[in-house]
Amino acid sequence: MKYTLKTDKIHSEENKLFIVYGVIAADSEKHIISSIADIFCDKIKAERFIDLCNRSQLSVVHLNDVINDALESA
Repeated sequence: MKYTLKTDKIHSEENKLFIVYGVIAADSEKHIISSIADIFCDKIKAERFIDLCNRSQLSVVHLNDVINDALESA
């Protein structure tokens, strides 16, 4: 499993532009298995999270739990 950064632009109700970051999980053939948007507002935190997922060889089965843990500890 390979995790990469997902970047999206969203607009607030006041039409203010925000960039948010999520994660894409792809298999060895680069087929997207999971794509989760709008997890982080901070690109550095998102990149650190993705690096940790890749270094830990995280199974995609545990991705949602790890995201919840990361958000709770923030």
